[in-house]
Amino acid sequence: MPEPVRQGQFMALLGDRLGRPAKVPAPAFAIRALLGGFADDILGSQRVHPGVLLESGFTFTHPDGESAARWLTQE
Repeated sequence: MPEPVRQGQFMALLGDRLGRPAKVPAPAFAIRALLGGFADDILGSQRVHPGVLLESGFTFTHPDGESAARWLTQE
């Protein structure tokens, strides 16, 4: 089963893999000014569960944030 990872956690994993700081905070008002109505999609939170995929036998290639970060950085 895949492990849920928050965006901040995933960015920290990528930053560690790349040897760079990953925190560049952007205030919500700036994102809203830049993106307008689409900002709610970026700033909102979704907690989803892949029930149908799991029931069908789907196998996740990268079930956790660490393996996904490794794959993205090709290490």
